[in-house]
Amino acid sequence: MGEYAGRERDQFSARDPSSLVKRAKSILGKLKSNTDSFESYWKRVGI
Repeated sequence: MGEYAGRERDQFSARDPSSLVKRAKSILGKLKSNTDSFESYWKRVGI
């Protein structure tokens, strides 16, 4: 059962790479916006 599920998952990823790319981009975007707001916070504080 586990082996079959693993094959299904691999096929799904290969068939729909755009969804993986979108997910990666959204994660990267969140990380970038978090670091940007963090830097602006420290500039406001004056450090």
